Amino acid sequence: MSRKTDHIVILATSDIHGNITGYDFSGKISSSGGLSRLKTYIQVLKASEEVILIDGGDMIGGSEMLDEICPGHTGEIHPVIKAMNIVGYDAATLGNHDFDLGTDYLLKTFSEANFPVLAANVRKQDGSLLTGKGCTLIERKGVRVAVVGVVTPFVKVTAKTAQGVSSLHFSPGAEAVAETLNKIKEQYDVLVVSAHMGGYGEYDSENGSDSAWYIADKIPDIDILLMAHTHEIDVGRRGSTVYGEVRDRANEILRFDVYLGEDGKPLLTDCRIVKLEDYEPCSEITEDSVIVRIQNETAEYFSSGMHKKDDSPVIGEAADTFQPENTDPEVPVARLRETPVTNLINRVQLEKSGADISVCSLFNPYCNIKKGPITKNQVKDIYEFENYLVTVEITGKELKNYLESNACCYETVNRENPYLRLNRNYPPFLQDYFSGVSYEIYVKNEAGNRIRNIRVHGSPVSENQRFVLAVSNYRYNTTLKKNGIVSANKLWQSEMTIREMIEDYITHNSPLKPELEGNWTVVLQSSKEESGV
Repeated sequence: MSRKTDHIVILATSDIHGNITGYDFSGKISSSGGLSRLKTYIQVLKASEEVILIDGGDMIGGSEMLDEICPGHTGEIHPVIKAMNIVGYDAATLGNHDFDLGTDYLLKTFSEANFPVLAANVRKQDGSLLTGKGCTLIERKGVRVAVVGVVTPFVKVTAKTAQGVSSLHFSPGAEAVAETLNKIKEQYDVLVVSAHMGGYGEYDSENGSDSAWYIADKIPDIDILLMAHTHEIDVGRRGSTVYGEVRDRANEILRFDVYLGEDGKPLLTDCRIVKLEDYEPCSEITEDSVIVRIQNETAEYFSSGMHKKDDSPVIGEAADTFQPENTDPEVPVARLRETPVTNLINRVQLEKSGADISVCSLFNPYCNIKKGPITKNQVKDIYEFENYLVTVEITGKELKNYLESNACCYETVNRENPYLRLNRNYPPFLQDYFSGVSYEIYVKNEAGNRIRNIRVHGSPVSENQRFVLAVSNYRYNTTLKKNGIVSANKLWQSEMTIREMIEDYITHNSPLKPELEGNWTVVLQSSKEESGV
């Protein structure tokens, strides 16, 4: 039996990426989230509950406002920190994008925070913690909560050129958590670990140095595990540990209700997701002078076309424009059919890896290579992240399951006169584009039974056939291995990043022509035929 007076609520956000008021400046659309709505929710909740609020990282990097506008205003408090102070955060963990502008900028920005910023696995050359804190102890109604924060150690890859990063030491997440807990024994009733990493490792799936689930497996006494970084909703239990992650931009938050039983041990309900769309933005945030000024500058940055300015080096030439024109401003054509941009990425991956099949993603579905000079920034626009290429063996059955899972990005409306619509619950960055395999997607069929006529090298595919698949290290770890799509381990990993490979290919194959493989189509009518796999 739990004691009502010992009930507390632990809330968590992650990967806010500067979403203060719920407005997307690049797309010029309003969203249903943001820190201003979170403030309203917190005000309502605190009227009846004791609350602890934690952020899981990527607060001050990873958007145009944060990367282009805010660095010009270092003489005043950062707008995200101002908003987080108003919301009333109790703690935050560093994320990989918080390092993007260098460690001096990071430390200066977070010096204005009214909450501790945690990074138990990041140390300076003198051995001291970068932010000065790896954990914090918070008490509510006599309940002592310890919060330990760690970030993916592969900041050393994703932000390798940022000022100060090369001189830092990043230790594995589980190792740093264990070391921290040895110093705070018997000082807490509830243990929370905030890890800016996904459940499955992104770069180090074999050793788990960047895996949140590996931390839970090694340290089973963790009560709550807050995950981040992958921008995916993921809640559940791992042993006795309750874990959760929400998508980016504070459109929803994690809620954990914690009671203490008569024996003093914590009793947790499962993690649940709270959507913020029904809460009005708080005027204390939306009307703050610092926040208003920065957001106005960001709007001007986009409306003036400054975000399109490109003075980066020219590396090649395009014989024609790659992406077809978008006729629907809300649905990029690249998400509905094959385009020369995805074909280019896959062609490069196949050539560099020697694989049978390649798969890639479009981080920006509106990206393009226009006729004329091709610059390094254009390549970064079509392939933003510092991913590496890996190969892995995949069976015919696994390939079919992968294609079926990916087909969930579509749905149909109106059975009598069907038209295609994107599944709003399927994040765009999770949609994959395949090359080397041909297939048809019958979207009117039930999910899991949509893929037909799978062929590789022109021949039908059987369940037990084996192929070599080329895929980014990120997708290999966070989708293929995490979701059990492939059972095999990677065969090879590149030394160059995929973006470097694309640059090299363009340099040696100019003028570059837009090409289509014509290997997949979306079919609106139903099909009752068997897939043959």
